Amino acid sequence: MKNKRIFFLMWFSQWVLWLAFANNAGAREGLIGAIASAASSIAVARYLSHTRERYDLRAIYLGQFIHAGELVISGTLILLRVIGLRLLGRDVPAGIAAVRYRIGTNRPVSRGRRALATTILTLAPNNLVLGILPERRLFLYHTVIPQPLPSFMLKMGAKLESEKRES
Repeated sequence: MKNKRIFFLMWFSQWVLWLAFANNAGAREGLIGAIASAASSIAVARYLSHTRERYDLRAIYLGQFIHAGELVISGTLILLRVIGLRLLGRDVPAGIAAVRYRIGTNRPVSRGRRALATTILTLAPNNLVLGILPERRLFLYHTVIPQPLPSFMLKMGAKLESEKRES
């Protein structure tokens, strides 16, 4: 019963998004959206039934999505600045940041925290997460113009005292 409810919620949310993005609530668009949403929901359900990967997304970590909008806006402004500097013929100090990171175990809670941290940081146009080095407990990301580590990353497992940047 629980799986049917989850499937319905997944299908319904995708269908609503389809209608919102299509900007048309006509019968034909509604039917096409319902069919496309059902097809994608079936594909996701089949994938989930065959994979052993599970993620436990705790509320404290999901709450960090509140910072996503700020990161997108500030990252966009940084990229506009980069374009201006490039047009003026100036060099831009891009680099890779290595931050100590609490990796955790391979349990769903730790996997969920790492996946959310990667997703939120990558949403900013100024950043691109390159990966996590578990053996060295490092979180690596590329940044166009180096900025201080976003505060939400501290709640997601980063340790500020050993941040390193290389150009």
